[in-house]
Amino acid sequence: MAEAGTGVHVENLSPVEILVSGLEAAEIGSLALRQQVELHELTPVGTDLEALFLELTAGGNPGGAA
Repeated sequence: MAEAGTGVHVENLSPVEILVSGLEAAEIGSLALRQQVELHELTPVGTDLEALFLELTAGGNPGGAA
């Protein structure tokens, strides 16, 4: 993914798995298509805003910190 651009980070997790940050799933798919890379799955990773809001307003510690 050499043409991913500035602000994009690509990390090889295994021979068949990479972690991409700084792009939306549709952008990753389009870039992979242009590079003739076959994708089998795109899985969003991280906390969404709703989950974070519920965690913060539940009186617990954000991120599970003690």
